[in-house]
Amino acid sequence: MPNSTLPKDWDERLIDQNGHFLQSSHWAAFQQSVGNEVVFDAGPGWSYLASVRNVRRLKYLFVQCGPTIAEPKNLTQALQSLYTKADELGCTFVRIEPLGDVSEQDLMELGAREVAPVEPKYPWVLDISPSEEVLRSGLSAGHRYGVNSASRKGLRFAESKKDSDVELFLKMMHDTTKGRFSAHEDDYYRTMLKVLGKRDAAKLFIAKHEGEPIASALVFDWNKTRYYAHAGAFQAQNRKLSAAMPLVWHMILDAKAQGFTRFDFWGVTPSDDPAHPWAGFTKFKKAFGGKMLTRVGTWEVPVRQSSYRLYKLAKRIRRV
Repeated sequence: MPNSTLPKDWDERLIDQNGHFLQSSHWAAFQQSVGNEVVFDAGPGWSYLASVRNVRRLKYLFVQCGPTIAEPKNLTQALQSLYTKADELGCTFVRIEPLGDVSEQDLMELGAREVAPVEPKYPWVLDISPSEEVLRSGLSAGHRYGVNSASRKGLRFAESKKDSDVELFLKMMHDTTKGRFSAHEDDYYRTMLKVLGKRDAAKLFIAKHEGEPIASALVFDWNKTRYYAHAGAFQAQNRKLSAAMPLVWHMILDAKAQGFTRFDFWGVTPSDDPAHPWAGFTKFKKAFGGKMLTRVGTWEVPVRQSSYRLYKLAKRIRRV
């Protein structure tokens, strides 16, 4: 069985490579806590953290926001290592989301196939190192009004570690995703906050009006970056009070006060189509200022060709 104990300097080396939180020791601990076996490897100019996942009685290795690659030549070594580990573990394929100096052409030349993105291909990131005045000037007119009027409305914002607020967050998530987006089971988020919260890598923020919760957000903190990972609100109340907007502003200033330099809003759509399913929250995120980054996306590398072909065929049949 592969060694699942990361080197003590794993995070330090990952930070030097400008790696992502989902490749950190914190995420490894969370993956193990939800029952996923974790494997890893590293070499000059590359590293990866992967978890064993299951889909339709098949196993695969998933490298979320990784491997981390310094140069295109390092990709070959990383994929060779992943292929070997996947084969040893009986996995049908490897799913990767490379970060670093890697192009789509590099991946295709090594036999990888692009699939629908899992983690965002287009993150929206705000540099929060400028002054609060500069950051405020970057807000859209609507967001600036929402931020300025929050206190007059009686909105209050704070970090919470109460179990009762975790349950409120889950209820808000259900109200937000209902009929629009899929979400994990409740225990997934409970475990996330418990495991990552102990490591000071995850925090829950709540917006309240006269003591009543309106909106909430779960963030990841790592390497001077705050990640806006999950959010929810009681939709009817939030439409009246617009609490989610100043809640994000509060989290931005809170991160800035702690010396953070980036606020990662997670994913947006590059489309300008107002009918796009992500159009609403894309507009919401972009109105804080920032810029869109572009990654190569999510790719799969077959390990057991016959099983992989059957897996892809089954997916096509289900779509039809």
